[in-house]
Amino acid sequence: MADIAEQLSRATGKSVRYVAISPEERRDTLRAAGTPRYFADALYDQATERLRNPRATVHLETHAAFGVKPTTFAEFAKRNAPAFRGEAAAFTGGGARGPAS
Repeated sequence: MADIAEQLSRATGKSVRYVAISPEERRDTLRAAGTPRYFADALYDQATERLRNPRATVHLETHAAFGVKPTTFAEFAKRNAPAFRGEAAAFTGGGARGPAS
């Protein structure tokens, strides 16, 4: 995740630092901040599953089936830098057809 933080730093021109926390810490922090329980629990489930199966694979066949051009995280970060800087209300999912509607 430190590499993701570095790519966000480059894209936004602002320092982004990754701080590792446990799924439990994340869930508890989200709950303390007022996040609905169902959402905090869903993110907890996602994080624990990711830790249990860390080797994710991107299947490019899915991109081809939906006509979406694969992009790197760096491209995504650059395209959405204004949102990451807090300048835009929403990110642009984008892809081959441009911003998501």
